[in-house]
Amino acid sequence: KASRWGSVGVGIVMTAMVKRRQGQLPESIQLQLEAAALDPRNADVWVNLGRSYRAQQRFAEAREMFDRALALLPDDHAILDQKIETYLAEGDLDRAEQAFANLKPKFGSRLFGKYMYIFILRREFERAIAILEQGTKEDLGPNELFYARLGIAVDQVALGKFETARPILAQSRAQLQKRLGAGEPG
Repeated sequence: KASRWGSVGVGIVMTAMVKRRQGQLPESIQLQLEAAALDPRNADVWVNLGRSYRAQQRFAEAREMFDRALALLPDDHAILDQKIETYLAEGDLDRAEQAFANLKPKFGSRLFGKYMYIFILRREFERAIAILEQGTKEDLGPNELFYARLGIAVDQVALGKFETARPILAQSRAQLQKRLGAGEPG
């Protein structure tokens, strides 16, 4: 059975994480490989190995580690997010977008933000606007709707459509001031 942070190898992995944060990537990776040998059904070990390889710009190896984790936990969006982050780190926007082929990320989620980021990087602002406008037709909470409208306005500014964006930005500013005045987080 696949696991998340089983007891086997946790001490090794924790030591490896400290080494990674200290910039000692080769030592960190070696320790993580030891932990993976002890607990090969632990998805977190593979994810952390992928992150370490990505930090060294060893992108093919990073993707392989994320694939191993996804083989254990195929529906885990956090793991898929890490794999997509690797495609973005290497500048492969097409493969990053392809990773979303069978996935409809929840509007406002981290994955949705990453999906939108692909179009921003490509300067496909019209496409980003179309996706955000479609999202505003869904049953969104007030926060998601606020950020969707704000995203549309920002993309319109990027396209030079200042007059179209201006009323949305004014409305967003008024909503934000009201929320801050009521003591709500921005």
